[in-house]
Amino acid sequence: MQGQITLPTWESLAELDDEALPLLPTALLIARDEYPDLDPAVYDAVLQSHADHLRTEIATIDMWPLKIAAVNRHLFDELGYGGDHGEYYDPRNSYLNQVFERRLGNPISLALVQMEVARRLGIPLDGVSFPGHFLVRLPVDDGMLVMDPFNGGRPLDVEELRERARSHLGLLPPHAHPSTARPAPPATCTSTSDIGLPRRRSKTWLR
Repeated sequence: MQGQITLPTWESLAELDDEALPLLPTALLIARDEYPDLDPAVYDAVLQSHADHLRTEIATIDMWPLKIAAVNRHLFDELGYGGDHGEYYDPRNSYLNQVFERRLGNPISLALVQMEVARRLGIPLDGVSFPGHFLVRLPVDDGMLVMDPFNGGRPLDVEELRERARSHLGLLPPHAHPSTARPAPPATCTSTSDIGLPRRRSKTWLR
């Protein structure tokens, strides 16, 4: 079980190493700019309920790919989280409280939900900064399982990753690098910086 959630200050976050940044509190801190009455405990409880629903099932599964498949099935099929393909640039897709309430989001906000639920179940899911949009990855055997949270957590094979890299960069990166918590919140900010989200926060994070 999680303890009581407390939102950090921007000043305290600036002093933390990437690995120490609290993912959920940071995302909710961003959302509180637009929703000052936001109660972080409500959304922490929502995440915890998602994880608790899966806990017994996950404990009976041995393999990481099958564990994350169960998480994806619950989040994307049963609960209905999904990418907002119709209104991708709707600012609500970047505010995590709205993602919980609408069950719609952009690649980064949906990855945050997926990663937080997975990590509460002991599944080492990481974010991936990849050409096109944000992905997640899970270590499996001697490789990586890469998934697209914007499209229901769909696994992506090597050829599809290569094609995405070519179409956006004109080159093939050696591999997809894991993203720490620090890139995720500013990307959540800057993805909507042209449609009303304050820039002053995102500048704090860009290094």
